[in-house]
Amino acid sequence: MLKIGEKIKELRKSQDVTQEKLADYLNISYQAVSKWENGLALPNITLLPQLASFFGVTVDELLGVTKPEQSEELTQYEKQYFKFGREGKVLEKIALCREVLKKYPRNYQWMLNLAYGLVSYAATKEQEEYSKEHKFTEEAINLCEKVLEDCTTDSIRHGAIQILCYNYPYIGKKAEAIHLAESMPDMLLSREALLSRIYKGEECLKQDQQNLSNMIDWCAGIIYEMACRSDLKQGLSNEQRIHLLNTAIKLYQMIYEKDENSSIYNCSLSHYYLMIAKLYCYENKFEEAMKNLLISENHAKVFDNNLNLGEQKFKSVFLNRLTWNPQKIVTNSDKTLCEELLMNLNDNCFDGLKSSTDFMALNERLENRNKVIKFKISDISELHRFADSNVKILDWQKDFDLINQFYKDGFFIYNLLKNDPDEFESLGTAAYVKDGKIISLADIMKIKENELQIGAVATLPAERNKGYCKAVVSVAAERILSLGYTANLTTKNNNIAMQKVAKAIGMTADIN
Repeated sequence: MLKIGEKIKELRKSQDVTQEKLADYLNISYQAVSKWENGLALPNITLLPQLASFFGVTVDELLGVTKPEQSEELTQYEKQYFKFGREGKVLEKIALCREVLKKYPRNYQWMLNLAYGLVSYAATKEQEEYSKEHKFTEEAINLCEKVLEDCTTDSIRHGAIQILCYNYPYIGKKAEAIHLAESMPDMLLSREALLSRIYKGEECLKQDQQNLSNMIDWCAGIIYEMACRSDLKQGLSNEQRIHLLNTAIKLYQMIYEKDENSSIYNCSLSHYYLMIAKLYCYENKFEEAMKNLLISENHAKVFDNNLNLGEQKFKSVFLNRLTWNPQKIVTNSDKTLCEELLMNLNDNCFDGLKSSTDFMALNERLENRNKVIKFKISDISELHRFADSNVKILDWQKDFDLINQFYKDGFFIYNLLKNDPDEFESLGTAAYVKDGKIISLADIMKIKENELQIGAVATLPAERNKGYCKAVVSVAAERILSLGYTANLTTKNNNIAMQKVAKAIGMTADIN
């Protein structure tokens, strides 16, 4: 006899569900549930899908037939979720969460993921309107209420409480939000504070540094919100707002000292200097506004250029036990920071600056960052080869599993070239293969009858800045030249790393 009763009891207790609650869900008596769990009866076969749905498992799992691939499936879903987060693709995140919850309807972590996605989709006016039209906030609140009702995992419950506290006031539930907030421990009893009292030596120092980093971000964020508030009966003057923002900047500068090229630092300061520039414009102090716009531009450029870096270690004595990784940045916009700055330059507050030479030059620089540069090489004698025996020419059909694994390992969004024959044709892929895995690759694509293009260039994040990209691009170019074609490579103005690769192998920019 299948021990399904034992499985039901195990799942019920692990999720802190009473027999009565399960019985109500199934529209049966709690005595029936008791009989199952005691091995005195078996549930009707028609109830199995409902039981599986209630516990967030498959019918096979309920019957004791395990599927190890399910955990792997959830892992891949998780990788895709974080990849969409890094790329600012919030709607894609939302769609992915819905897909997962269809398969795992009682997975509370994915309920929370969906709720986060729903409430974060409001970065622009257009997104805000779309969010209201589709009732994203209401759906997020319903999901979080369900989490609090059924979930017993503290970390997931705390995430739900956070979302509810942020959103309840907008639907007239301020009192409920306050009640939830007051149920949480104060900051002196937080996980971070307690760990710093438990750890000793290096562990303690690292935790203290992490706490300091978090606190600086939090304090600077509060100051920024104070400077931007518009709901005060007696508002702050623009001079006071500028003072607040400069103070937040000083906090960052003090703690980050030698780390003026770190992601969080540059992202925050770019926004702060932009706001200061706007405030100076309101005061008709256009020279000061322009100075701060240029500083904002510099931080935005550094931030965008850092996105291709792997994990970096902080140099500041305040943070030198910590690392930062731009690959893990999560945003609710698919635009670069420079693109966002360019959009902000259309703000009416800058009307007094728009005719100035410096402002027009700034606008042109930001527009040019997204322009495409075309590199080419037509003579094999001009090619500089950087490859060794590890670089191989692979075939998408024959080596599909190997190439596919590369994209999974790197969390890359990819398009299987063989599925788009009308758009372009793959003539092979130059790949650096090490220990049976691809480290870096560059595809050879036939775009037009007489034109071959090096594209889909990618390197695993942990393996960047080691010369692998130059190796595969040079071999791809060599293959194209050997076929009697000119080798082409296009990249954006702001992709300095790829421009260096193109120039290193002997390619020149096509100015036509």
